[in-house]
Amino acid sequence: LSLLVICLSVFGLYQFVTLYGLPFSWWEVNVAGRRIISLLNHPNALALLLGPLLGMLIFRPQKTRLDWTALVLGLPVFYLTVSRAGWLALAAAVVITAIIGAKRLSIINYKLLILAAAFSLAAVILIPFSRHLLLELATGRAATQENRYVLWTAAADMLKKQPLTGVGLMGFREHYKNYPLGPDRVVQNYPHNFFLNFWLETGPLGLISMVWLLVLFYKKRPLNPAVFAAMTVILLHGLVDVPYFKNDLSVLFWLIFALPALPGLD
Repeated sequence: LSLLVICLSVFGLYQFVTLYGLPFSWWEVNVAGRRIISLLNHPNALALLLGPLLGMLIFRPQKTRLDWTALVLGLPVFYLTVSRAGWLALAAAVVITAIIGAKRLSIINYKLLILAAAFSLAAVILIPFSRHLLLELATGRAATQENRYVLWTAAADMLKKQPLTGVGLMGFREHYKNYPLGPDRVVQNYPHNFFLNFWLETGPLGLISMVWLLVLFYKKRPLNPAVFAAMTVILLHGLVDVPYFKNDLSVLFWLIFALPALPGLD
């Protein structure tokens, strides 16, 4: 997983500098607004993949040089995706995990983690571009928020019509064509919410099954902080995005889900 982060990050940094393989729509006149995709097809897809891995690496107790390299390269690349939901999900997951897992972290690691989190937050706020983006989000003026409201409104209407069956796999996209589009004018594949995604795609039984699996995951005691952080990033980011219905992301989800079963991981 560290190697994956390193490979995506090295190419992502190269792409940011050279624009190689970056679609024109993400270039931006102002270099501060440039969003990279690395080897994926969208900046958010890159953030959805890197976020849980970075959360896991942050809380891995005995980091190797490979892990440190992945963190040093991965965090700035994660920033360059300009995924505000990703930024906030990772920050919140780090805070939640640090509080819940404080007893399992050494005093030195705990203090270093707090200092690193504070420094990262200060860096993001001090950079004018990212500060502007976060303020825009806080005041509700971001176009991405309107896009989400439009998607959720359409999803709610679909559920009113078919609450017991949902609309089937990839059904949201087909039905969404009949609804007003958001400011991005894109027919999205999913309603961009982890739980709405499952309800609409797999019906209430699919949603209940996934919720129960998550309950079983979080009930495991003691739960390794690194694994806890990774899954928490997925769920928090998934409140406004699609962290599962994509091949690489679904494989990552089940890998993280299975990790607590490994002998000696506790």
